[in-house]
Amino acid sequence: MSAKKILKKQISKNSEDISVYRRIENDMREHIRTGKWTAGSLLPSQRDLAEKYQVSPGTVRRAVEPMIADGTLLAEDRRGTFVAKHPPAADQMSNGAYPSSTAADFTPAGVKTPRVKLETVGIIGAVYTDWSGMRSWDSIILRAIEQTFSELGIVTTLYNRYVSEGLMKPLADTVEVALEEKNDALIIICMIADRVQVEEALAPLDLHDVPAVCILSGELHLPIPHIFYDNRMAGFQAARHLIGKRHRKISVVAPARASWITERIEGIKNAIAYAKLPPECLTIVAGDGRQWQINEGPVELGYAAVKAALAEGWIISGGIIGISDDVAKGLILAAAEIGLKPGIDFAPIGFDDHPYDLTVGLTTMRPPLEDMGKEAVRLLLEDPQGVRTSLQIRLRAHLIPRFSTQYEEPIPSDRSL
Repeated sequence: MSAKKILKKQISKNSEDISVYRRIENDMREHIRTGKWTAGSLLPSQRDLAEKYQVSPGTVRRAVEPMIADGTLLAEDRRGTFVAKHPPAADQMSNGAYPSSTAADFTPAGVKTPRVKLETVGIIGAVYTDWSGMRSWDSIILRAIEQTFSELGIVTTLYNRYVSEGLMKPLADTVEVALEEKNDALIIICMIADRVQVEEALAPLDLHDVPAVCILSGELHLPIPHIFYDNRMAGFQAARHLIGKRHRKISVVAPARASWITERIEGIKNAIAYAKLPPECLTIVAGDGRQWQINEGPVELGYAAVKAALAEGWIISGGIIGISDDVAKGLILAAAEIGLKPGIDFAPIGFDDHPYDLTVGLTTMRPPLEDMGKEAVRLLLEDPQGVRTSLQIRLRAHLIPRFSTQYEEPIPSDRSL
């Protein structure tokens, strides 16, 4: 068989495997939604589930992992996996679990003819370049949206919330201005806004007959269609990566407070529980725990938190998660001062895929920013009226493994882990 045919066969097999575990995940979520599996009930063992679905235990494990990561299920050491006492509401669960190819494979040529013609779309976002020269996440999402709309001849108007360093126009005021200008539809990008503030700002949408889609960094607790970056799952993926490298003690450098930080830490805790590791294997390096501010240098915050922890006896070793790439950079700088190198003496991993990561080979979780923008466009173009429903789409981060996590914990001589 030729190499080309082998590759094609492997791609086909991988696609089948993905569709199988997603179908299993959806079926299990349906059991919970309909009450077949009630809150607090113990799930069948993975062996029993594998036999029920006629798949391997590994496929069942892949179906269960996202549900543990988003809090639908809880894994307890020596007891098993349970339905959470307060699982996410049915209308907050992913529509079709975690779509990975829908947004990435979207092209304007494949869009259905809109039921309502769109000529102008208002886009609300905070477009700026930050303290380190990086474009804001809203800026990256905006480019993906504008490029797709431009190919279809649809005019976009930007309502920029950014005023100056650390200063933003109120989201509610910006939404009101966009509604007054009679756009055919709205896309609201608010990746750096607090969820509660977003919910308050979007309340006026109920009073206007304008299709709208929101893009943000966490799920909304309102019946408003939105696409979000699953921070909880990103934390789960990061911790699972380190656990797969045999790290049984994991530290998290999180020198500030924010909803997205809390979600990432919850995902990390879920991964530890899923691996049947004791909770005490996790150490949080919190620094002074201040509220996260966009105009503060996160590198300095990470560096200061690590230095303070070292002074109190914490040791840089094993797997260490920086709650952002900049925080991880602060960790690496502090480690260098005592002669420790990432990938050799410890295994750091970050989030957000900063360009700096390439220079030091930092493993990172890359957010699906372009995909979020394309998915919002797809929703509006395929059915502008349909987006009025309570639709929620969550997208996963992409693990980008680099040299920093090549370091693995040595296997004990007794072969026990």
